[in-house]
Amino acid sequence: MLKKTNAYQLLFFGTVNFVVLTAIAMLVYPGGTTNDHYTNHYSFLTNFFSDLGRYKTFLGEYKFASLILFAIAMFTLALVVVIFVFQFLKDVVPNKYQGTKRATKVCAILFALLLCGVVLTPYDKLNLWHGVTSKLCFLMMLPMCTCMSYLVYKDKILKNKYAIFMLSVSVALLIYIFILFFGPTADKNTYLQTVAQKIIVYLLIFSLMFLSIGCQKHILQRNKLEDIA
Repeated sequence: MLKKTNAYQLLFFGTVNFVVLTAIAMLVYPGGTTNDHYTNHYSFLTNFFSDLGRYKTFLGEYKFASLILFAIAMFTLALVVVIFVFQFLKDVVPNKYQGTKRATKVCAILFALLLCGVVLTPYDKLNLWHGVTSKLCFLMMLPMCTCMSYLVYKDKILKNKYAIFMLSVSVALLIYIFILFFGPTADKNTYLQTVAQKIIVYLLIFSLMFLSIGCQKHILQRNKLEDIA
């Protein structure tokens, strides 16, 4: 069994791992965007995260380095999110809000599976399925973040700033989902979809990192009080 603090530490290192590995994957990405197949590097403003997970570049060259790094980052994130959520739900508001907790567990599991699905359906091979899994992944983030913000608010142990921050992520997600479904496509607007995707992904990553730090502090403080008692 994992100790409580281990679940929170795993999430922290999992989110750091995602940032580091995807950054390296961007550095080794050979080039190419939806609108310009001849670029020789990854463009933070015009490439999607999913470009890292393509088997080949837009010019048909294999790109296994960025694909492997992207896959490890995504699979690791999926695992640590589920471990964190299940431990988090054990620690907050004991014996209350069971419906919300069950909904959060379901959302976390589906979110993790969809993260893996994004990797397993590269859009240069399975374009339709990749589009479905990536859109559903962002949709599933919304109820997961909203439920967690509600539980943090009701818990009264973690400070309300954590609940407010998670709620702000939910609001940002609503805006991004609108852009994702109703905004101009990448071939019509070079920057909107890609930049919005980067913002929401990194906002989620840093919100989870922030929440993991808060949970670690809470557990350490509670352990000190129990030792004194």
